[in-house]
Amino acid sequence: MHLLPPHNLPLLLLGAGLMASCGPEVQRTHFDSGQVWTEIELSGGRRHGLYRELFQDGLPKEEGGYRHGVPDGVWRRYHPGGQLSFEEHWSGGMRDGRTAGWFEDGSARFEGQWSDGDRSGEWTFWRPDGSVDAREIWESGTRVSLERP
Repeated sequence: MHLLPPHNLPLLLLGAGLMASCGPEVQRTHFDSGQVWTEIELSGGRRHGLYRELFQDGLPKEEGGYRHGVPDGVWRRYHPGGQLSFEEHWSGGMRDGRTAGWFEDGSARFEGQWSDGDRSGEWTFWRPDGSVDAREIWESGTRVSLERP
């Protein structure tokens, strides 16, 4: 077993501290109460990693991620009581993939699809009572059909 001499201990501790600080920088803002309002991970001064915004009671308001300064991955917004309100997918700074929204009681509000930042395919919108309010068909960001039952 090889042990470091005691005079190398400060260098070892300094190295461990530098390694522990190599993770992402986290920037926070706070409400007047001191409660965290937003948290964003940065890398090289750019948004890169988790983003969170909280309500004053500490429940999540919005969560998502950044990659090299642009939105990327799944983003979610929440109602004040903590129920999921909205979800969308981002890729390289553009909406891309399924998106959906819900009323506070958890029932569906809308559902659709994004493709390279444009609305695409069928979008459905519901009323709070669960009945369909509208159906739309989109092609390359242009609505080509609207149906209201």
